[in-house]
Amino acid sequence: MKRFIGIGVACLVVGGWAIAQPLEVWLSITFAEAFNEAVRSLVLEWSEKTGNPVNFVMLPDKIFNEKLINAIETRITPDVTLVTEFGDALAYAAGLLVPLDDLVERLGPEDFWPQALEVMRLPDPVTGELRIWALPIIMEPFYWHIRTDLLKAAGIEIPEYPTWEWLLEAAYKVNRPPHRYGLGIGFGVGWDTPTILSFLVYLYGGGFVTEISPTGADIFNTEPTWRLFADLKKWWKDRLIPPDAIAWGDIDNNLAFMEGRVLAIHNPTTVLATMVRTDHILLPGTGVVNIPPVIEAKESILVFKSTPEREALAKDLLYYLLSNKERFRLELADKAAMYGMPIFKSQADIFSEKIKAKEGVYKYALHDLVEPIRRGEFYMWINTVPYPYGRAHPAWEAITSAQSMWNKFMTKLLVEDADPKEVAAEMAAWMNSILAQWAK
Repeated sequence: MKRFIGIGVACLVVGGWAIAQPLEVWLSITFAEAFNEAVRSLVLEWSEKTGNPVNFVMLPDKIFNEKLINAIETRITPDVTLVTEFGDALAYAAGLLVPLDDLVERLGPEDFWPQALEVMRLPDPVTGELRIWALPIIMEPFYWHIRTDLLKAAGIEIPEYPTWEWLLEAAYKVNRPPHRYGLGIGFGVGWDTPTILSFLVYLYGGGFVTEISPTGADIFNTEPTWRLFADLKKWWKDRLIPPDAIAWGDIDNNLAFMEGRVLAIHNPTTVLATMVRTDHILLPGTGVVNIPPVIEAKESILVFKSTPEREALAKDLLYYLLSNKERFRLELADKAAMYGMPIFKSQADIFSEKIKAKEGVYKYALHDLVEPIRRGEFYMWINTVPYPYGRAHPAWEAITSAQSMWNKFMTKLLVEDADPKEVAAEMAAWMNSILAQWAK
């Protein structure tokens, strides 16, 4: 929404501030309906209690992303965006964001997971001082949803700390194509493809980007990626992965799991939330595990520059959302099937206690899901922060959002049976071409 004060615009005076228009707040809709409703309710509750009008807009993720990029390019921005998947680094580079250090201080920086404060701690374009330009609204780990009934039938025990080696062995044991496949991992056009490849590349000891330069992605064309791509080809030929997974969108792995076609999928608990809400027939035989390296997707909060008064109101709204930490956990984790792992360590401890007690939806956690986070075995904001570069950058946002290209390379590797080294080299060259455009 374009902000202006002109003739004929009615102003609402609140606390000495003149608000020409309602705060414009955008939410990217997640697959967890309870989460969406909780955020909407909290925003409107703040509006009613404070008397500050809000234009609250809920958008499907693809439309939200397109609208946000257009807003950044035209510099006609909302006041706040919630559950922002990407665009943070681009908005920062365009000089459109308001730093959130004062909000963090009000909330207590010692209670945040340290990584949550570091991913967007970048230099102030004017002073050079490191500032926090975005925050996660939640931690959103990609859990492995697993059919525990199939594990039990096959005599497979779940270890205290599940590993990839354990999951892969279990996947082979229950694999029964074409009726059931061990790994429900997709390589179509969507966020799931860069996400699962991020998990696997990190798992194999590789990386994507070391620096923003024409050779910054050379690390990708190395032995870990070659080994991973060779294994991917083996799993594909062994029919461990559904043959239609090369064309899956972001919802298709969810459907494959709920239809009983796969043992395991890599996804936030939006799947579990849907199964709980609908009392799905497979729910009693479903559980989730957190296998390191845990990939933490990006559901961030941005405040855009406007006027000091509007910026202060935007931060006050965010403080209202986050400051009642227990209620925030209750609404976004307890009532949303653990979709939102708390960004606050104090609430994550309660999260763990509820898992141990198998209380409510937490009974579907097959071990302490927080433990890998405590050990630091996770990587945040894979859509915006390339590994091992470690800082948000719009070049990486450009790479991860070019999802048809990721699908193109996976199609060449799996369907066309190309050589792993050839595909790795081509993919690295493509990433380098984008990095070169941003290199200074």
